[in-house]
Amino acid sequence: EERWTAGADYSSNLTSSVGSSTSTRNDLTLSARRLLKWKNWYYTGIGDFLQSSAQGIQMQSTFGGGIGRDIKNTGGTFLTAYGGFAWQQINYHQDVIAAKTQHVTSGLVGTAFELFRFDKTTLTVKAKLLPALSEPGRLHFKLDTTYYVKLWGKLNWNVTFYDNWDNRPPPGFSGSDYGTSTGLSLTFGNR
Repeated sequence: EERWTAGADYSSNLTSSVGSSTSTRNDLTLSARRLLKWKNWYYTGIGDFLQSSAQGIQMQSTFGGGIGRDIKNTGGTFLTAYGGFAWQQINYHQDVIAAKTQHVTSGLVGTAFELFRFDKTTLTVKAKLLPALSEPGRLHFKLDTTYYVKLWGKLNWNVTFYDNWDNRPPPGFSGSDYGTSTGLSLTFGNR
């Protein structure tokens, strides 16, 4: 039985259209988990690094960890949920508006859902909710959804929807950044 896993996801988006400014978004997510001796229970750690010009985020670093449980794990469906604590450092920057670096201690609630069909398609949904403990009432939410279609070997075509939301950004900064993209991906390892 597999006792531990680690993963890394990176996405980069560049958006430009006539009449509006160019926006960039770069997101690197690192994760690891190790099964505990109790069936379907594990501990996990995450590291997330986000840059979003739409939200004025120069760098948002999130480090967290907690305990989770695999709710369903069959040949075609995987569902897990975890909870714990996280720490965020958010550096905001816009040419017109200045904002101080923010340090936020948060709770961490996350889930991941994967649906596999005939080794040809995969739907992946990952969500994280970070209710701030150091600023009661503030919430961060992150959603990443990807639909993969296997083209050949380890080469996939994908469609992605992403959302990053903060209900209390600094004054003058946007609270959300969301969008879709499509592209090719290459899978490697024991997946």
